[in-house]
Amino acid sequence: TYNNTTYLIKKNQVFIYDCYNMHYYKTSSNNWKFNWLHFYGNSAELYYNLITKNSNIISLHNFGAFNFLFKMLIEMPTEQNLSSNLNASQYISNVLAELFLSNNQTEIISKGYSKEIQVVLDYIKINYRNQIRLDDFCNLIHLSKFYFIKVFKNYTGSTPSEYVINYRIGKAKKLLRTTNLSIKDICTNVGFNDESYFIKTFKKLNNITPNKYRLIL
Repeated sequence: TYNNTTYLIKKNQVFIYDCYNMHYYKTSSNNWKFNWLHFYGNSAELYYNLITKNSNIISLHNFGAFNFLFKMLIEMPTEQNLSSNLNASQYISNVLAELFLSNNQTEIISKGYSKEIQVVLDYIKINYRNQIRLDDFCNLIHLSKFYFIKVFKNYTGSTPSEYVINYRIGKAKKLLRTTNLSIKDICTNVGFNDESYFIKTFKKLNNITPNKYRLIL
């Protein structure tokens, strides 16, 4: 019960509220239990307003990921030091990001970060031959790793690393079709440092080796 309204929370749902307001919660039977966490920080109110814009009840899209993060958080050592405080802050941020994405997923895909993700895609087009790290993307659009990966996958359907590999393999296929470059040269040209790994990855994605792909064209 929160703000004089009673809510029933179902499986794979979370309720988030301002704990300075009157609230009361209990289980509906002895067969259930609840986990709760109170937190506060400089950005707490901002996170709360963003997450609850549509509803205080969040239906989780990925309960496993949220449950893992939440358990890690509530099972952390309670001693107060810089290391534990930083770890707690990181886990809380990741938990809140998961809640925000679950409650605003459609809006994020269509509006929230389309321009930022396009910046990342353009960066990949220019730099796919070079070493690309996850930190490069996050620094480019100023998002945390956890949050960026979630948004990127919602937008493209793949993780950043999967997207980069597929993009490189696509470039390799074009070189196999249009040039006489050796497999080793193509491997290097599209950003792979190891020829055997390149061949293995190419075969995994295309069910055929690069040499055989070139022969059937």
